[in-house]
Amino acid sequence: MPDNSLAPVTTDVESVNFTRDQKEYIFIDTPGLDLQENTAELIDKAYKISSKQADVLIYLHRLSDPRVTVRPEEYERILKLLGGSGWPKKTIVATTMSAMVDEETATEREAQLRDNLLKNMIAGGTRLDRFFGTKEDAWRIVDMVVNSE
Repeated sequence: MPDNSLAPVTTDVESVNFTRDQKEYIFIDTPGLDLQENTAELIDKAYKISSKQADVLIYLHRLSDPRVTVRPEEYERILKLLGGSGWPKKTIVATTMSAMVDEETATEREAQLRDNLLKNMIAGGTRLDRFFGTKEDAWRIVDMVVNSE
C-alpha cells in the first residue's frame, strides 16, 4: 500500500539497479527539488552513480501540496543537467498523492501545472500524468517515456 505521509522519504541521492525485459535500469532517487539546498551537490551525487545523462527523467509532484515553491526555471535547469539537451522529450512529470485531496482539487492542480508551471516544458515534449502508487502504474509511467523514443 502506498505511503500517504507528507513527510519526504528521500533525504539523499540513492540508486536501485533493475533488469526488466532484458533492459538494464538504474533508478536514481533524489530529494525533492524544493528540499535540496545545494542542487550542484545533487547533480554531482547523481553523476557518481551513473556518469551518463539520464535516458528517462521522472519528476514526482505531490498534488497534496497547495503551492509550488520552486520556480519553473529551476526545474528546467536541473532537468537539463540530468538529461542533456533533449531532456524535455524524455521527461514525465507524474503527479502523486491524488488520494490526499478530492478529485476536483487534484484535477484543478494538474491543470494549473499544465497551464502555468510546466507550460514551456510540455510545449517542448514533457508529459504530465497521474501516478496511482502501484508497481504496475510505476512501470506504465516508465514505459510511456521509454516507448516514445
